[in-house]
Amino acid sequence: MEKMEKKPVETRKLTHCLGLAGTQQQDVAEIFYLLLNKLGSENVKKVFEATVTKTIECEACHTRQRDEPGDRLLLLPLSFYSHDRQSRIESVNDGLRNFLYKKTLSGDDMAFCDICKSKKPATLVQEFTCLPPVLVFQLKRFEYNPLRGFTKIHHSIKIPWTLDVPLSSPNESKSYHLFSRCEHHGNVSGGHYTALIKSTSIEQLYRCSDETVTPWTDPHESEEKEDLWSTETYLLMYRQRSTDRYVFSTLQPFP
Repeated sequence: MEKMEKKPVETRKLTHCLGLAGTQQQDVAEIFYLLLNKLGSENVKKVFEATVTKTIECEACHTRQRDEPGDRLLLLPLSFYSHDRQSRIESVNDGLRNFLYKKTLSGDDMAFCDICKSKKPATLVQEFTCLPPVLVFQLKRFEYNPLRGFTKIHHSIKIPWTLDVPLSSPNESKSYHLFSRCEHHGNVSGGHYTALIKSTSIEQLYRCSDETVTPWTDPHESEEKEDLWSTETYLLMYRQRSTDRYVFSTLQPFP
């Protein structure tokens, strides 16, 4: 890619470099992981890596136990359904709240407390302890149904241009701005990926479809509107506002 002149990369050369087979459909989330592994730099991964921890608080003695150091995630999965599958997720904000859940542990699910030396009712909280410059959300549009096999969820979801993401510290959050999204057009048996990417230098959206890149203007997707709706969006990328134009400037050169 570095050797190319200022034009899009021909996709057959790129897929060959990544070791992808022929015309077989690939999942873009897997390609994201593959690209990061090919780049082979921890500095690059830190741009996207969020730390998520689970904390259990005993309701008897209020002792808090955290699963340090937590899980480091490059992709944050957002389900279209609540944990009990009784309600549908209508927006990215709802999906984020569903991901950062708070759950009461009681009855057979009570947690063992090291202080009380017995099982006690407790509260389980999943939260962010560290947020990266860029957050990548994967909308879980593909799921397995025991009766129908793998299916694609075509539900429309509300996508905000700006997103406030809470941290574990009280009253602390980070503000993010949507700058890219990847869409899957088709169904579980086949389809086509496109991407919309916003240039920070000239505030222009570009639509990428294979090697074709064109400026994109859609009156229905103006940032003057609070949210946009989509039935095809599969991946979302949000850039932290405090590093909006300089997110990659602190990266060290590749060895």
